[in-house]
Amino acid sequence: MKLTNEKKIIVIFSLIFGWVLSFTYQGPVFFGLVNFHGIDGQLMSSRNMFAHAVGLLLTGFIIKKPSSKSLISLTILCFLSPYIIFIVGNHLWSLVAILFSFLSGLIIGSFGSYIMRNIPIKKRAKTIAYILIFSNLILTLCSIMVRYYSAYISFLFIQILLAISIVMLFFINDNNNTMQNSIPLNNNGFSIKQYSIFYLFIFIITINTGIMYSIIYPYFYEFDFLISHYANIPYILAIILLSLDTKNHIRQHSLYTGLSLWGITFIIFGTAVKSPLSAFVILSIMLFTCGIFDFFWWSVIAQNLEKMKNPSLFWGLGLATNAFGVWVGSMISYYFFSPLNNIQSIAMFGLFVVVICISIILPLSIHLSKIITSSPLLIEVPKTINRVNEIVIDEVKSKLTNREYEVFICLIKGFRDNETSKALYIANTTIKSHNKKIYRKLEVKNRKELISKYQQYFC
Repeated sequence: MKLTNEKKIIVIFSLIFGWVLSFTYQGPVFFGLVNFHGIDGQLMSSRNMFAHAVGLLLTGFIIKKPSSKSLISLTILCFLSPYIIFIVGNHLWSLVAILFSFLSGLIIGSFGSYIMRNIPIKKRAKTIAYILIFSNLILTLCSIMVRYYSAYISFLFIQILLAISIVMLFFINDNNNTMQNSIPLNNNGFSIKQYSIFYLFIFIITINTGIMYSIIYPYFYEFDFLISHYANIPYILAIILLSLDTKNHIRQHSLYTGLSLWGITFIIFGTAVKSPLSAFVILSIMLFTCGIFDFFWWSVIAQNLEKMKNPSLFWGLGLATNAFGVWVGSMISYYFFSPLNNIQSIAMFGLFVVVICISIILPLSIHLSKIITSSPLLIEVPKTINRVNEIVIDEVKSKLTNREYEVFICLIKGFRDNETSKALYIANTTIKSHNKKIYRKLEVKNRKELISKYQQYFC
């Protein structure tokens, strides 16, 4: 059976992201190796996470248009760099780890461009679900290997998976484009600044994820079976549940549910006696919540890549915000709550983060409803906002002829005159005439003012 580019993307990125989760991103393989050599893994892992976040952030500046050649080169470097550790000795482990963490950030940051070019918009939520599920299954397998065999066997396993992804990258067609749109996509009308509240939400809520990695996991280490075997199952179940909800019955309320579950997690953590039962309940709720939020922002970013002049920057910045949030959470844990001696203070801080996110969620919902055209939006938007849009749309329609309205829609989508001409099958000179009439009737001076005034209501 011949694999399509779409399926190759899912397999390749699942393998690479599984490697990242297992090794660079607070991974069990990395912790197993450094613990074997008597090195402080917690602080080093935090540095790795920061380097990975920087790599994600810089992808859009360093690799604006990723190609198979650039991705293959980066992945080979990522494959080879960990072996330097075994050559240089313990004193340089930190620097080498920062190197491959940074490289892995560049690789993951390149995913966005491939998803945009190869995956139709309607299939991207499912694609994200597959990547998150398969990569976390790899993470679970690595945790089991570290527990029952050794970190070195687990390391060999993920290196083999990374090698497979490198081979498969040679068979990716860079010229493939499966985007199915009847008219050109708009990549001029939106700026990353318009997503600032979205990024802020990601950053704040993932501070709690950093606390989870740095405090809650270590707190329950004595229940090793739950940490190594069970931990990722609730995460995977949350993503499966949301990805199967095609009619949005569950998704509409998922962010509210997720924030509530984070709150419940910290209440139980701050009050319950340490036991296998409390560990099971806390890990279940906590990981299920992480699955909700990860699926949300990965999907939102993936389904809105076409709106940006630099999709790699948009994708990389979104995932970097997530990584920076986790890093900040781990730093707060390391410097303020370590050694672990006041569970109640940690629980109160976690609840404080949840309260901040609750205060953001309504303006986030309103704002995203204006700028996002296609996404598994997990927030129920107030109907009054949609009513405002309807009023503005009706007002514009009443002022323009049918043909002028068609040209108007092309204008606010950022089309150039020649693109509008091809889409509507009318001459360029006619388009220019319509433009002038539209500006006059809607009382704007130019195209830029028109987009600024009306785009938010017609997205």
